[in-house]
Amino acid sequence: MNRCRHEIRRAKVLLALLGIGALAGAPCIAEAQDPQKDVLRVGTSGDYAPFSMAYGTRGGSTWKPQGLDIAVAEAYAKDRRLEIEWVQFRWPELRRDLAGGRFDVAMSGITQRPERSLIGRYTGPLATAGAIALVRDAKRFRTVDDLNREGVRIAVNQGGHLERVTRTRFPRATIITVSKNDNVPKQLFEGKTDAVVTDTLEAPHWQLGARGVVRRGPFSHDLKSYLVSLSRPELAADIDRWLIENEADGTLNHLRRVHLGRIQRPQPAAPLMALLASIDERLALMPLIAETKRSGKREIEDQRREEKVIREATVKTQEAARRRGVTPPTREALRRFFVAQIEAAKAIQHVASKNAEAGSATPLDLEADLRPAIDRISDRMAGLLTQLPADLDTESAKRQVHQVLGFHGLTEKQLDAIAESLVELAHSTRSQELKAVPNRVLSQ
Repeated sequence: MNRCRHEIRRAKVLLALLGIGALAGAPCIAEAQDPQKDVLRVGTSGDYAPFSMAYGTRGGSTWKPQGLDIAVAEAYAKDRRLEIEWVQFRWPELRRDLAGGRFDVAMSGITQRPERSLIGRYTGPLATAGAIALVRDAKRFRTVDDLNREGVRIAVNQGGHLERVTRTRFPRATIITVSKNDNVPKQLFEGKTDAVVTDTLEAPHWQLGARGVVRRGPFSHDLKSYLVSLSRPELAADIDRWLIENEADGTLNHLRRVHLGRIQRPQPAAPLMALLASIDERLALMPLIAETKRSGKREIEDQRREEKVIREATVKTQEAARRRGVTPPTREALRRFFVAQIEAAKAIQHVASKNAEAGSATPLDLEADLRPAIDRISDRMAGLLTQLPADLDTESAKRQVHQVLGFHGLTEKQLDAIAESLVELAHSTRSQELKAVPNRVLSQ
């Protein structure tokens, strides 16, 4: 319990800096009373179809969640012989509860967001989605831009990813936040609002039995992953391994078919998409890093730091390859990949710094908060870089890179550089493996 109290004290400081609020009501949960059973505490909302829906009284003994993420959690727990303890959270309190030790992992259609990367470890993605608006007056709102007008009322779930997307995309509209996610569509159906914001996976559930409701969008590309407590790095790594294995054998697509009504292509948890999700998470932190550097009067360009990052990332990747017993990519291919990432990251930082409001400042600490988050992402990347498909082609790589990373404001040239470096990585590994095969084997 001493370690838990220490983690809560550290979390209080970071959450206060992020403006999230105090940790009251989020106590550290004691270990399971039965020493023969390992318990996995899973945080879930119970109000986000199709990932997590629940019936029964909040906190009551009859409360039982169901949905895609619930099925995945149960399958993982069965394979690892774990007992699940379900912990319900409210979206405005997700980060506070995770940092406060209420649960080990959040599994509830969690969208990757930069501020969440500071207090948890993301796993590879389980699904992809896009933010959309549902409207009833199709003639008045013919496009997404028609919603960004004064006097337009838009309802959205309070405290979640979609609230931030909505406020950014529709700054002129009146945003109405709703504390319980499954109450949001009622605002539209009862005529209290002109539109509601949801995503492409949840929308079909809201549209059931609703006549005259049409979609506008999508206007984002979102990755749904699991968010693991910083105190459980071994759990995050194990869930990643499990996701990749169960993506490869078709288990995850079976669960998607049952709960989403369809499979997803490309497979979200496959190594390439998981790697792109890590790159996306890293690039999403760049505006925060730019603001921290700007407020501290530090230059964006730091060649010594860049070389250090490349060296350390190369070593991590080589070590990951040795642990897996596979051939690592060449140093040259690794360098091109990391340089392409760094150039993209600097481009985002330059734009963010240029667009920053005069006098604005961030209380985040580059060394204590932001760079540790980057290091955690780099650790995940290292393992994924050793699992790229050997037959990766340039066209496919570019398509997936543009799909996942295309919302960061990067140029086509910058995106293509990342894609081409990924192809070179995959081919460099394959080429070294072929060279290591004796000529007599190749001639058979």
